[in-house]
Amino acid sequence: MYIPFFHTPQAQTFPTIPDVCLCKEVHTKTRNKPRTGFGCRTIVPSAKCNVLRITRKKTKTIYPYTLHGETLEEVTSAKYLGVTISDDMTWNRHVDKITARANSKLGFLRRNLKVRDSKLKETAYKAIVRPALEYCSTVWDPHTQKYARRVEMVQRRAARWVTGRYHNTSSVTNMLSQLGWRDLSQRRTDSRLVMMYKITRGLVDIPIGQYVRYHRNGIHLQPIMARTQYYQFSFFPRTISDWNTLPKDILQAKTVATFKRKVATSAHDLPY
Repeated sequence: MYIPFFHTPQAQTFPTIPDVCLCKEVHTKTRNKPRTGFGCRTIVPSAKCNVLRITRKKTKTIYPYTLHGETLEEVTSAKYLGVTISDDMTWNRHVDKITARANSKLGFLRRNLKVRDSKLKETAYKAIVRPALEYCSTVWDPHTQKYARRVEMVQRRAARWVTGRYHNTSSVTNMLSQLGWRDLSQRRTDSRLVMMYKITRGLVDIPIGQYVRYHRNGIHLQPIMARTQYYQFSFFPRTISDWNTLPKDILQAKTVATFKRKVATSAHDLPY
């Protein structure tokens, strides 16, 4: 599969492009295409545009895309709507960036919020640091222990700061239990399941029939077979597997709030 991704203020993706001939066709449609904004025709500067080739092939289909007479720079990753997309179809670079940003925010709080009130520090962590670790997690939830732990370590550092216990014999696991903080990996699974609940109930604009089908019991979903890990651990195959392990009383919840409350008490199996 080869998909060119034009990273612009209004990013565009195109379907699988098997050869140079189709590259030329896509190029013709986009090179002189103006953008429309606020009722006027505006030209996007070429300097703000890049080409990201998303493929697992060892030999890529190379084509020099141009926009308004300038050749677009090819990049290996691009940030779109706050999520870093990589050409190798992994989320490793995104995890590296968000953990670095979250650690920076936690360091800022430690330097400037010099109080003993653990409740105040806990509120600051949940309001400033944790959202940076969970934004769009339904998309990039890591399936390897290495990157899941990298995210988890930020919360473990925050637990030491909130409780004020820095001794090397202090158990961070006990701190997390004392604070009542759920593992971030479990919270990401909760988020994926809540999104699936919304999809199955028609609460978001994602047609369920295009991606998943109900089992004959009308509650569980038919598993999706995947030949690669890229697909196996993407949203639908992975979340369907988690969905089918939930008790029926949770799956039959009447409202999103009820489902969210019940699923947050479940211990989900992790792939590592």
